[in-house]
Amino acid sequence: MKILCETTGDFMLMDFSTNQRIPAHRPAVITMTNFFSQRSMLGQLNKFGDVTDEATDEEFAKYVKESDGDITLAIESFLATFGVETPTTKGKGKGKGKDKDKAKEEAPTE
Repeated sequence: MKILCETTGDFMLMDFSTNQRIPAHRPAVITMTNFFSQRSMLGQLNKFGDVTDEATDEEFAKYVKESDGDITLAIESFLATFGVETPTTKGKGKGKGKDKDKAKEEAPTE
């Protein structure tokens, strides 16, 4: 799974096992590894969203350049193109969510 993220401070993170890095001064596209997952749990990583497998950090750098350094615009544009919607957990399981509500609507009332 790839994500668009940034560090939460003025520091860079690098996973030496995969040679991926998150620069100190701009967000980056990375493949989520155990190292980055641990950094996320420690609060050292700010995730903007999941992205498709076709998304690359080089492509995101182009979006930053095209937005004249406006990181917010670059993030929004990049996620609009490469973002992946994450499914919600609402309605999972038997008899819960939409199926349960639909069954109530279809049940005859006297």
